[in-house]
Amino acid sequence: MKKAMICLAAAVMAALAGCSGTPEGTPEPESTVVTNESFSSESMLTVSGETVSPESDDVFGSTGLGVAAPVPESWLGLPAGCLGQSEDEGSLYISYFPEATAEWLSELDTGTMSQDELAQAYDRLQSEQVDVLRISAVPAGEELEEFGESESVGSAFGRDYYVAYIASAPEELGEADSANVEALIAGAREIADSLIIFPPEGMESSFGGSLESFSAEDMDGNAVTEEIFSEYDLTMVNLWTTWCVYCIEEMPALQELYAQLPENVNMITVCGDAETEHELAQQILSDSGAQFTTIAANDELQSELLAYVTGFPTTVFVDSTGKAVGEPLMGMPRDTVSGYMQEIEARLPYAEG
Repeated sequence: MKKAMICLAAAVMAALAGCSGTPEGTPEPESTVVTNESFSSESMLTVSGETVSPESDDVFGSTGLGVAAPVPESWLGLPAGCLGQSEDEGSLYISYFPEATAEWLSELDTGTMSQDELAQAYDRLQSEQVDVLRISAVPAGEELEEFGESESVGSAFGRDYYVAYIASAPEELGEADSANVEALIAGAREIADSLIIFPPEGMESSFGGSLESFSAEDMDGNAVTEEIFSEYDLTMVNLWTTWCVYCIEEMPALQELYAQLPENVNMITVCGDAETEHELAQQILSDSGAQFTTIAANDELQSELLAYVTGFPTTVFVDSTGKAVGEPLMGMPRDTVSGYMQEIEARLPYAEG
């Protein structure tokens, strides 16, 4: 792995490995571009027909959207801490954080920050983030919100594909940051020809963690086992920590989501550092009005679940036996409540009752 894309590409490569393609019986719609039958870690074709080897090349993308791309040469050498990837319904974004922002973020001691300080930090991140690239895979004919310069890639699997990027670096950026953003833009211009398209993932999971058998306690000291899943077709399990700004920011929205869930769906959370930051975790939950069950991660959950998580928040969806349904969702959806609800609706048909 080339050093430039460690933060961005490594996590995505882990998510892409083991994708199983579409459910059996899904029809194969007509394509206007070269596509792949499923994701393969060994060999993939770009829309222009070139062969890419994800296991030996830097590749980023999303199995949920069914898109990937080789990391452009102009991105190599960029500071990894300044790059980020996120998703909303139908689109993947590559964003840039100014070097000063990335340095400030790396030095934050969020465990000692108040709720107001955490909220202010989140607002700063949002205001200083620069969305540079958007790759979209949307139902055929659906209109997209305008985003910079947009290129139509083609159609496949009943969807239209677009690559869009900003025209130039924002004027307020300094010289070094502007150069970095221009390098990202230069690479973005290549992606329309190097895009890799494959069916969106089925709901088998390559996630190495397990919730099929465990014993722990909730925040009130009550025993919790895998039986917590047994009465529901699907359970959303949100993994968070008290030092994660984004985790705390989304907590009120999680409660809003919890109140809207259908009867056959549940939601719980697991706090990764609740055993050492129990009082702070309780305060965060109380401030957000959380009524859902939160489990304090013990040594068993640390080794069998959280050890397989590369960042927070991460959300795992499991069936009535605790088996993972689909790949974990890393980060938070841009529209938290509707974004998670869409993830739930997509996974429900695959959950084993």
